[in-house]
Amino acid sequence: MAKKQTSKKRKASSVDKPEFVTLKASVKTQGWHPTAELLDERKLGQALFSALKDEDIDSFKEILMAHLEAKVKTREAKAHGLSERTLYDALSEKGNPSLKTIAKIVKMACAS
Repeated sequence: MAKKQTSKKRKASSVDKPEFVTLKASVKTQGWHPTAELLDERKLGQALFSALKDEDIDSFKEILMAHLEAKVKTREAKAHGLSERTLYDALSEKGNPSLKTIAKIVKMACAS
């Protein structure tokens, strides 16, 4: 019986080593500040509603977690009746928060 030939070692992907591009001096660029986008409550509301409408719970939790991290609300979590652990567990990949917990998190996220 002949031996089966195994495939060769995988070649490096461009994802592994991204290429950097130098722009010409005439090219105009704009700065982008993701924190400002994450703190915009109107955009936050639209993104959360869109995730719920699409029944995309993972995106909902990811958006909300990014917003909370941008606001650095861990101290305020206790003030809203949530422990820091509850907050991170609820928004983790395997989290399954109750509606009451989600309400507290959203209230905290919208607090100024």
